[in-house]
Amino acid sequence: MLEGRDLPNLQKVFDSGATASLSTRSATAYSSLENGYATLGAGNRANAGSLGAAAFNRSEEVDNSTACQTYHRRTGWACDGDILQLGIVDAVVSNELELYDAEVGTLGSALRDAGLHVAVFGNADGPVLTDESRRDVADQPAFEPGPLDTELPTEQAQAPTVKLGRSVAFAAMNRRGIVERGTVSEKSLLVDDPRFPYGVRMSNAKTMERIQPQLADLSYLVVEASDLERVDRAKRLATVEQNDELIGLALANADELLGQLIAMAPLEENLYMVVSPAPPRGIGGLTVFAMAGPGVESGLAVSATTRRAGYVELTGVAPTVLAELGVEVPDDVTGRRITATGRPWTIEGFIRANEKGIVGEQLRKPAFLAFVAAFAVLLVSAAAYFYRRPSSKAFTFAAVWSLYLPASMFLVVLLPFASWTTGVNLVVMGSIALVLALLTWPLRRFGRLWCLGAA
Repeated sequence: MLEGRDLPNLQKVFDSGATASLSTRSATAYSSLENGYATLGAGNRANAGSLGAAAFNRSEEVDNSTACQTYHRRTGWACDGDILQLGIVDAVVSNELELYDAEVGTLGSALRDAGLHVAVFGNADGPVLTDESRRDVADQPAFEPGPLDTELPTEQAQAPTVKLGRSVAFAAMNRRGIVERGTVSEKSLLVDDPRFPYGVRMSNAKTMERIQPQLADLSYLVVEASDLERVDRAKRLATVEQNDELIGLALANADELLGQLIAMAPLEENLYMVVSPAPPRGIGGLTVFAMAGPGVESGLAVSATTRRAGYVELTGVAPTVLAELGVEVPDDVTGRRITATGRPWTIEGFIRANEKGIVGEQLRKPAFLAFVAAFAVLLVSAAAYFYRRPSSKAFTFAAVWSLYLPASMFLVVLLPFASWTTGVNLVVMGSIALVLALLTWPLRRFGRLWCLGAA
């Protein structure tokens, strides 16, 4: 997406700071921007729920009320902030049903408890709200499925007429779903522009006009490149060539906004992070992370979670922000701080890492199903066979082959695979397991060493 484009301000962050491929895994099996932002703000793998994009400025009209009235009606809490996440109850309940015990809004609460000020600016609505659609949009599903999203709950698989795009609030809200400052209103941030999807784009002038008066006492500022989300949502309506053109327009607009922010708050005095919370719809894989500022050495980034230079996780953003601001990291944050290694990086290395991530993501489910199916057939056949005969080399070999299937899945991504389909990858995976089983088979003559070799 970034290769070959003239993006001087983004390039400045990449060149002067620490960069890595970013794993955006959340609490669910599918990737979405909503879950990505929820994970970022929780410092743990989180679920945004089915209303994750339903954030509004307190005075916006929604659900035949103001957003503040709707929020109070749903929660009973005071509206003590500019932005309110109207789906906060659904998000909390959704995470109670998950395995990770994530607390959405942990980052925002920690900063607020420390007396620090935060703000969010972004709106990825598309199509934008009208007076008619605004009445009931707060109850629409937040997630619009991509081509590979086949396991969505029924309520999330329904693509709404108007797609809210305000999940960026998760990145700075507290545990009650409140962001102290900022705006996610389309009227405050967007302007008409027929070149962009849905005929609107993020206005850098409007955005900076909102940010500038508050910047002096802000400790944590989140600004979303919202045009990129609209481009990704509309890509199924555009040709491949035109989609690439739209990506270029959105990136150029985002790069210009970043340049204006750097001019107002210099890199030499402030820590900047470039974070992509979710991969493009229907593709999967890794995204990009970069941070630059005082004390950040140029090169690859790493965290104690991944322990691999050039690879970090989305859960590491929250502890990195808290550490930078001198705030104690809460116990329910499972991510670890991201740091710089000083080791050089190349764009080719990141492209290769992303390709591996895409193939691994696409292969994970079919490989698991193939392993379970093969093992089930083996067990049933073995039971039927051993009922008549106590031992069999054929079944012993088949059992060893099945044990190598999980390991062979990880070996597939080390091979040249760019043009391979999932079916071909499965065949290769089975073949690798077969080769490993054949190599191990002669060890059976050494008695117990045979068991060690097979393991």
